[in-house]
Amino acid sequence: MKNIIFSIFIDLEDNSGVHVYKANQLKKYQNLLIKVKQNYANSIGAEFKLFKNDNDWSVFKQKYKDYEYDVVNLYKIYLLEQLSNDYDNVLYMDLDVIPNTNENFFTTFNLNKICVRSINATTKVLLVNHQKALESYRKSYVDIIKLLDKYNEHVKALCKKAMLINQNIVSKNFELVNTGIIGGNKKSIGNLKFTQRLDDMLQVLKDTKEEQFYGEEITKFFFANNEVFVHYLLDKYNIDWYNLPKSWHTIHYENERITNNYKMIHVISKKFERFLNVE
Repeated sequence: MKNIIFSIFIDLEDNSGVHVYKANQLKKYQNLLIKVKQNYANSIGAEFKLFKNDNDWSVFKQKYKDYEYDVVNLYKIYLLEQLSNDYDNVLYMDLDVIPNTNENFFTTFNLNKICVRSINATTKVLLVNHQKALESYRKSYVDIIKLLDKYNEHVKALCKKAMLINQNIVSKNFELVNTGIIGGNKKSIGNLKFTQRLDDMLQVLKDTKEEQFYGEEITKFFFANNEVFVHYLLDKYNIDWYNLPKSWHTIHYENERITNNYKMIHVISKKFERFLNVE
């Protein structure tokens, strides 16, 4: 079996605002972040490849140039599909993911299913910092939403649900995949047809934003997000997928205490010094 693990490091020149710190941290620790993935791939007999600014990226970026920073995350799903044409099994990790195990991902999970962690992004889970205000009616639901941003998982789950409603599909859950770690084989990845369906999803998103099913104050946060699109496809086409356990994809947001029991740590906080052997 030909197995490959891949990641992406693309130095965007137009980083701004909230992305500045994250981009600087990725640049600072990129060599170590690449090394730990290479070491993990070696330990399980898989190939590792890092994608950077190349011709394929330039072509893809030009086609979807209107989506600025977020086009990188659309590109990673495109690469997942491309690699599945040449390899039996493919595992993607965001650059900020740190493997903390020598257990073989490819033999641990049934890759006939898309393997990715999903979060139940309800208001109870995602709005915990504002729950008291919401429950006491000091702030309305929409007022709470205004305190968030377009990258909040609950907001993205609403976008997924609205897109499905546009397609006359009622989703009763707030599930939203986190594509920082995603794996599968030729069959399961092929079922997504992400690249083939991307232009159609962009049109559905455009129509959904015009419909404003959740109102203007919420809809204004909706954007072309790979996680929204992947889960939209899973739901719309009833694609078989497996929700990775937290031990294989735990997320470090800011101040959480992470133990060695976790096999892969997704350092969204970009506090890499807490998890890497830094001199």
